Amino acid sequence: MGNPVRKNAATEDLLAAELAVLARSYAKQAIEALADELENGKGASRISAANAILERGFGKSRQNLELAGNLGLEPKLPEELLNLLDGIYVHMR
Repeated sequence: MGNPVRKNAATEDLLAAELAVLARSYAKQAIEALADELENGKGASRISAANAILERGFGKSRQNLELAGNLGLEPKLPEELLNLLDGIYVHMR
């Protein structure tokens, strides 16, 4: 009889592949629509279009994570960088 769970997974994989092909067939029109929105849009829609174009061209930007709390770790910076930062700090005073 076979594994019904695997049959569903295979069907889902096939549907996902077909959807990807369909979506890619509209890629040129989608980029043109985003470019038009970037050039002619206002406010948030213009920013969204710009972000979408950049993500497609260069990939999504990396997300930085912030850790809360003290992990007992001190950041170690190279001596040269510490001296440079000290010089900048003194200059800014």
